Amino acid sequence: MIDKKPAELSDEALVKTEKNMKILLTIFICILVLLYGAAIFVTINKGFSPTAVSPVALTVVLVVLIKNRKELKSEIQKRGLA
Repeated sequence: MIDKKPAELSDEALVKTEKNMKILLTIFICILVLLYGAAIFVTINKGFSPTAVSPVALTVVLVVLIKNRKELKSEIQKRGLA
């Protein structure tokens, strides 16, 4: 998929992308919570390991996804589609 800015998308594509982003964020947050739980569990039982850092690294991806969704939502409101 070609990355386009929200302002360049058609109305239908904008709404569809926002819906997909909402689903993606929900799934990603659930997986991230599970990863944090697993990292805490492993750290408590076996001590610190490098895999315990992976949820922290993926939190950066979560921040980027949330920022992109906010941009989509603001473009949808700007166009009066919501």
